Amino acid sequence: MPADPRWASGWRWLLILVGLGLLAALARLQTLDVGLMSDDFAQHGMLAGLYPGEGYAPFDLYAFFRDDPELLAAQAEAGTVPWWTAPGLHGTVMRPLSSALLTLDHALAPHAARLWHAHSLLWLAAMVVSAGLALRRLLPPSIAALALVLLACEAGVATPLAWLANRCVLVSVSFGFLALWAHVSWRELEVDSPRRRRWIAAEVGLAALALAAGEYGLACVAYVLAYELLGAKAAPLRARASALLPALLLTGTWLITHRVLGYGTSGSEVYVDPFTAPQRWLALAAERLPKLALGAFWSIPADTGDMLRRFGSGWVPWTLSEPPTAAELQRAHLIVSALLLPLAALALGLVRRALSEDERRALRFLTLGALLGLLPLTVAPAHSRLLIPAQLGSCALVAATIVGAARLVSSRVPGPRPHLLRRVLPLPIAAALLWSHTWSDLRYGRAYLVGLTSMNRSIEAAFTRGDLLGDDLDGRDVIVLNAVGQTVALHGHYLIHAHGGPTPRTWRSLAMAEFPMVAMRTRADTLELSAIQAGWLYTGGELFFRHADQLLPAGTAFEIPGLAVEVTADVDGHPTRIEFRFPSSLDDPRYLFLICTPEGLRRWQVPKLGKRAPVPIPKLPLVGPGEQAELR
Repeated sequence: MPADPRWASGWRWLLILVGLGLLAALARLQTLDVGLMSDDFAQHGMLAGLYPGEGYAPFDLYAFFRDDPELLAAQAEAGTVPWWTAPGLHGTVMRPLSSALLTLDHALAPHAARLWHAHSLLWLAAMVVSAGLALRRLLPPSIAALALVLLACEAGVATPLAWLANRCVLVSVSFGFLALWAHVSWRELEVDSPRRRRWIAAEVGLAALALAAGEYGLACVAYVLAYELLGAKAAPLRARASALLPALLLTGTWLITHRVLGYGTSGSEVYVDPFTAPQRWLALAAERLPKLALGAFWSIPADTGDMLRRFGSGWVPWTLSEPPTAAELQRAHLIVSALLLPLAALALGLVRRALSEDERRALRFLTLGALLGLLPLTVAPAHSRLLIPAQLGSCALVAATIVGAARLVSSRVPGPRPHLLRRVLPLPIAAALLWSHTWSDLRYGRAYLVGLTSMNRSIEAAFTRGDLLGDDLDGRDVIVLNAVGQTVALHGHYLIHAHGGPTPRTWRSLAMAEFPMVAMRTRADTLELSAIQAGWLYTGGELFFRHADQLLPAGTAFEIPGLAVEVTADVDGHPTRIEFRFPSSLDDPRYLFLICTPEGLRRWQVPKLGKRAPVPIPKLPLVGPGEQAELR
């Protein structure tokens, strides 16, 4: 094997890694302007002492819905969860390190969202460096360097950069990739080497930090398992099992601690816990895993909606007389996976001869590690942010395909020279992969960040452009009849407080989907909402808080603190007419009724007894480029 070039070893390689990591961060500087989104406001409420419950700071900021009926009732009263929330809703994740980093952000730089996003950019650079160290230990310079460039261009990092609560992905894989680097390093040393114990200790410490940052650390431990199964050079089975002990014991400890302390998910249609609902998880994993694998190799968004936004409806593999439904798009996504994943296998088969045995062995274990690592992440809907741990293996696989195609063309392969068709056939696939994982990914990632920034500006404008802030909000009970999105529906009071505004006592939404309604005041304290089209519990945002098989047919009636609900009409269990009874007359000045309009959140005049009033389809204001919303 030829000697490594000077640039690919020692301090020169480290400088290249740091430089590439900083370039990856600089390419996403627009992240600084995104602001806060979704769970970021809930975590602000926790740190400010507004969120129902206690003990969140500094290590438990991801315990959004604890397994506590009294606390869930308090959250329903505050409006942090909607009125249709299932009684058994539970959604908590053990991420103490990521929680501590967010707490530190707020403590050192209060209200400085740009600095918090700069902190996330540093973790992006750290991830690139850690991946580069691991890849160089496993692969020759040409493949390792190209794989690292592909990783630095990855579009999926846009979400954890823009969404501060999701920074945990970058933190976890930064330590996880280093743990793999440490594992391979000590496995390549002689048994009696004095450095061996230090590398083992480093692996344990780094893997512990990866798991402390979040469950994404499990995906990184999967690479260690795959290395011992397929990547390590010939060694007795006992030696391989012994080498796995540090990582497996640490993972077992994390899993046991996660269960004993009551972390997990239940009651949601969107997220599923493999321990409490294994059959449902397996069914969802069978649907989500192909989408994730497709996104990992071909750089196609794993979320069907994102795929539609990136490529339009032209990727749907049939012609429809009407716009495709959500179910049809999901099936189309799976069909695309079924078509393109075998093409990926064909490409690898074509270039296999151009790869050495050591390279093929490394790629086998990296591929297995990436796939195994995706399994625990299928508890969540398929999304490109979940692919980041798998990109260590998938980018190496793509880079090897491109390098192998180049070797075939140049005839730099051992043995007889391949015939012309064999040498040329991989080139179109390699070119498509190179384009999709670099220029296309960078362009889409930037567009994705622009979209998130625009969405957040529109949400902020909803609070500034209407007449909401013209009222005295301190201690008021705000009722939004037609909210759009979880931030407006559930986190309005935290958003206002995060921007230094007066804070309502509660922020409750009666609907959280885009359909028109008519409101009728049936009693002094009762408001009836009737859907003109569609109804409640159709969207994923609504079913985040309830199973699809737990719908609310007519006749369903229940009370939560501060509100009594009765469903009086439905279509197949989806409510179409609901009565909401409040503790006091709707004319009580403590109530502030709002509607979400293109002009912002506006005060809604409660009709007189027996009268009706329209409630429009909720829309957010349009915000032009460069416009800012200021709530202070």
